[in-house]
Amino acid sequence: MIRFADNFNPNNDDDNDQYDQFKKHDIDKVKKLLKAIFDSKSHNEGAFHESATLVDLVTIVDEVLFQEKHNSISLIIDKNANNSLDISVKKIK
Repeated sequence: MIRFADNFNPNNDDDNDQYDQFKKHDIDKVKKLLKAIFDSKSHNEGAFHESATLVDLVTIVDEVLFQEKHNSISLIIDKNANNSLDISVKKIK
């Protein structure tokens, strides 16, 4: 969803400071969203890794259980026709 500034006019000198703060805040939100979407190393609950390999599977398990020190991870693993894997991180405890 994209939100447009209704109350700020960038051409009005009095509102420029407020507009700049508003713009910076929205840019930061978009950056966080894009990072979450394109960060292939994200192994949080709900993460989906398309066309992964066995190495990727071991990496996910290693990072979640041993580096992040969680006790369990639930995965859904689907084998594709080209022998790659689709891995969904279902739950982390």
